Amino acid sequence: MSCSTPRSSASVGGTDERYEGRLSFLDGRSMVPRLLRLEVEHTGLNGTASVTVFTDSLARLVSHEVDHLLSGAAVVRGPVFAG
Repeated sequence: MSCSTPRSSASVGGTDERYEGRLSFLDGRSMVPRLLRLEVEHTGLNGTASVTVFTDSLARLVSHEVDHLLSGAAVVRGPVFAG
């Protein structure tokens, strides 16, 4: 799978809020809400568009990585705590 142009296409279900490390703040963490179910549109290596569904912890991880790909790593979504 290639995620050079990922896009969240739908979100259904609840959210989960947990601490995540922030690369833009050394040793900083903030509470970040993430969807428990995420559909991501992406383009495969052969150029075919596809939709992949991620749930639970994998949805959280994919959402975090898509933020990085879309230059969202520096966005603080809540208070930052050192630790």
